[in-house]
Amino acid sequence: MRSTYTEASPDATRAHQTERREVPKTGNETMPTTTTTGYRLEPKLEAVLAALCAEMGPMFKTQVVKLPYLVDVVAHRVLGHPITSGTHQTWEHGVVTREAYRFFSHEEVGPLFTETKHEYSESGARFGIAEGAPAPALSPEERAVVRFVAEEFGDLAPTRLGDLTKLMNTELPPDAWGSNTEARTDDEAYLRLQTRWQELGERLPVLDLEDRELWGERMDESPLTHLRRSFA
Repeated sequence: MRSTYTEASPDATRAHQTERREVPKTGNETMPTTTTTGYRLEPKLEAVLAALCAEMGPMFKTQVVKLPYLVDVVAHRVLGHPITSGTHQTWEHGVVTREAYRFFSHEEVGPLFTETKHEYSESGARFGIAEGAPAPALSPEERAVVRFVAEEFGDLAPTRLGDLTKLMNTELPPDAWGSNTEARTDDEAYLRLQTRWQELGERLPVLDLEDRELWGERMDESPLTHLRRSFA
């Protein structure tokens, strides 16, 4: 069942915020275990996560830390700019929004969010929106982007979601995954959300590219131009 929340003015939203602290940069996907520091999410990232919870119900941690990246990729294409103000990085198992990882791993998530223990989750919990809690406002256009991401990608299994984000950054070498490199959110990343690109990425590792019977017709244009034209 989907959770509900009430709209709040920017002033009411800020009442739930405390002074933001910088997220420490690390060389791998594991941050030090810490006690609660009062660190809060930036309002826009918090708004997007609240809206995702409202659309999908309680989310697993993989969804919490990866879906904001997809929101920003779609928003960049549709609105001309990202929404969340999050830092999207290439971690070992895909792109992760660093600030979301820190908050939902090391902080008390209330009063806006709830944490429910779930023995089958990789983090042991699911995160939802508190009933009746105020949520930062998003514009109708921003809400539409969040809704699209929730409907299109919210049901993906955790490993599939990670693979999806990796296939959106295929120009990176293998050792970039786990290096905290900034992931792309531009139009090329959006194009790589297309089903044909994802299917190609899944097939390539098992194809015998030396077998000429599998070769297609010669292209006199760049592969990227050909790909764009095939999506038109």
